[in-house]
Amino acid sequence: MANSDEDIITFENNTTIKGLIRSFDAKGLQIEPDFSKDSVFVEYAKVRQVISFSDFFIHDKNEGYFGRFISVQEGELLLEDENKQLHAVKSSDIYTGILKSEYEKSFFTRLKYQFPYWQSWIDFSLDVEDGAVYKEKYLFGAYIQRRKAPTRMEFSADVAYDTQASSF
Repeated sequence: MANSDEDIITFENNTTIKGLIRSFDAKGLQIEPDFSKDSVFVEYAKVRQVISFSDFFIHDKNEGYFGRFISVQEGELLLEDENKQLHAVKSSDIYTGILKSEYEKSFFTRLKYQFPYWQSWIDFSLDVEDGAVYKEKYLFGAYIQRRKAPTRMEFSADVAYDTQASSF
């Protein structure tokens, strides 16, 4: 991966790692160093300085925006948005930061990160019994949940359709 656009992470003991910051959250950075194919997790408390050339989608507890990771200082992250405005955000308030290229890969990935406090499921099933009576049952269900306090809520809907016919 060795190129001039590598991210550079300097630790408190002045050790430096070059690589790619893959993501970050409230606890630390996920780094893919140039000397390994596996990523490494690093806690913010161990980081003194970050030089990043990567664009991220960043979601703190209030909003999501595109920007760059600038530095870590005393439990706060310094982030720069697309408009070159700086945001000092407590690390505990970061929901996620992922590479912009990862964020833009699919519609569902974008939904996942744009609405981090929402979850949803859609289920469909078919149950068939063939005995003295032939039965078919179609089930469809949808569930939506918001997990962020104070507006926690859940919605659920289920529909079933049954058919029955004599096997004689």
